[in-house]
Amino acid sequence: MKPVLRILIAAVIYLGMFVIGATSGLLGPAVYAYAGTFSEGLSPVKESTVKGALDWGFIDPTGEIVLRGEDWGYCREFSEGLAAVCVGDPESEDAKWGYIDKTGAWVLEPQYHGALSFTEGLAAVDIGDESRPAWGYINPQGEMVIDAEYEAAGMFSEGVASVYDYDYR
Repeated sequence: MKPVLRILIAAVIYLGMFVIGATSGLLGPAVYAYAGTFSEGLSPVKESTVKGALDWGFIDPTGEIVLRGEDWGYCREFSEGLAAVCVGDPESEDAKWGYIDKTGAWVLEPQYHGALSFTEGLAAVDIGDESRPAWGYINPQGEMVIDAEYEAAGMFSEGVASVYDYDYR
């Protein structure tokens, strides 16, 4: 008989989210304002506290918060060993995105106006400004490998990614 895999899902309950196991029920007392998809053993969560403060971090499959950043304003799921994390309010001009590893250490310091997850060895990042985004693609070392000349960019899948070009007519 094959072992049953523990499947984790996020369920919306009233004004928050709980993380539950398919066979074990609620995985902890925490209530989250947001719970992302588990990827590479971790899920990004926005933790609601009694005082109303919101903190971002990552939980493991037991529901334990294993990474937390006081200045994190948004976290994307881990992909290819890295997670895009925004420092500050992502709606603010001052917000910057970078990439952390599974220890919470910055691998690529916050420097981008926007950032997507790594797929197929590339991640879309915005190095433009508020008036005109400039999306391109970096490798895990932070080197720009596809020039930042697009108004919008998506993640790579099967060797291709969607982009929007300002000058396309």
